[in-house]
Amino acid sequence: MVNSVFQELLRLSATARRTMDSGEVVTLAGVDSERFMKAYAIVQRSCMLSKHIGAYRRRISKVSANQVEFTNEALVGIQAIKLYAWEDSINETIRQICTEEVTLMRQYNYLRLCNAVLMFLAPSIINMMCFMVYILLSNTLDAATTFVIVALTNACKVAFSIFANFSVAVSEVIISALRVKDFLVSGDVEGKSQLELNQGHDTAIVSFQDADFQWTEETPVPTLSNLTFQLQTGSLTVIVGPVESGKSSLVNAILGEMQQLRGTRVVRGNMAYASQQAWIQNQTVRDNILFGETYDAQHYQRVIEACQLKPDFDMLERGDQTEVGERGITLSGGQKSRVGLARAMYRARHCDFVVLDDALSALDVHVSNAVFFYGVMGIAQGLTRILVLNSHYHSLQYADRVLVMSNGQIVGGRNTGSTSRQIFAPGVSFPCQPKQ
Repeated sequence: MVNSVFQELLRLSATARRTMDSGEVVTLAGVDSERFMKAYAIVQRSCMLSKHIGAYRRRISKVSANQVEFTNEALVGIQAIKLYAWEDSINETIRQICTEEVTLMRQYNYLRLCNAVLMFLAPSIINMMCFMVYILLSNTLDAATTFVIVALTNACKVAFSIFANFSVAVSEVIISALRVKDFLVSGDVEGKSQLELNQGHDTAIVSFQDADFQWTEETPVPTLSNLTFQLQTGSLTVIVGPVESGKSSLVNAILGEMQQLRGTRVVRGNMAYASQQAWIQNQTVRDNILFGETYDAQHYQRVIEACQLKPDFDMLERGDQTEVGERGITLSGGQKSRVGLARAMYRARHCDFVVLDDALSALDVHVSNAVFFYGVMGIAQGLTRILVLNSHYHSLQYADRVLVMSNGQIVGGRNTGSTSRQIFAPGVSFPCQPKQ
């Protein structure tokens, strides 16, 4: 069960991840899954008391998930909390959550105690009821009858004590089963499309036709609508647009992370991906770049130079063997972006296309130019490349195709050799003009 929860965590789409937080996932893996081991047998439906216990367990699980999530956020943002002197406010919030959790736990354990006492006293109560009924029926209570009744009820003591634990375990495991079920049936990342491209477009590696996408089912209006485009093998496509125009959503639609409402989406081949915020693991810099791939010294060195990481390694005491993350040093935003880019570039040789979601924005002009020419136009040359830009628009002239996004739609674009001035020419709906 624990293994199933963690496997589902790796398959979750971005849409499904928006409906849950890290505290809830930790509770699922560490608490709910463990309860299946405690349910030694399935007895009949739990009694009324066990139903109340189950209701309290649901409330406790929710409060516990909130407490874990809030505490985790406080620890992650401890520098900002200290900087703005928010310690008292954060402590008070955590104290209130813990107080609520303790109150619920006290009531929950009180009900469990009542249930256990009731089951413990059940044989004595049964003895008393048997004796009363026997005497009321005008029978004479002799020693033989008394010993038989006592022997039979004493034989049930173990069963009653087990039933007390089972009734609570069954009630809890039902709650946990429902929570784990909701998690396991959450939307997974879409697998490789089984659709075939039309014969007239054999070279297209990405193809969208009248496609609409949304993040959640509750969204009244599609996040992306009327998407129709094709990306050819080996081309460089740049996606631009104002803030919240749908650039990153378009990338996630290509990756299969969004819910498709209508239309056709075809994506062929394997991809390398660098996100806006690079995911840095608690490992060495080299392990973060390799990301499970086999180490190739020559290719690795080429990637390091292309992503301008060599000067950073020279400043680190142990070079690329330096531990980073929570247990090591803290990398700057630009360093994290370049590590993420290096990870994508190292894997690119085994992929059909590379997706870079605004991965250059954290870099200055000189570093960005070097990474663009030696990485995007160098190591990834010949692959289908998708690049989101929020700055450094001088790179647009090297794009084979430019897609301009606005309000979740592709509102314009240009082909090979267009400059930023031409792309954002009058007639294209683009609220903010970029700097040249």
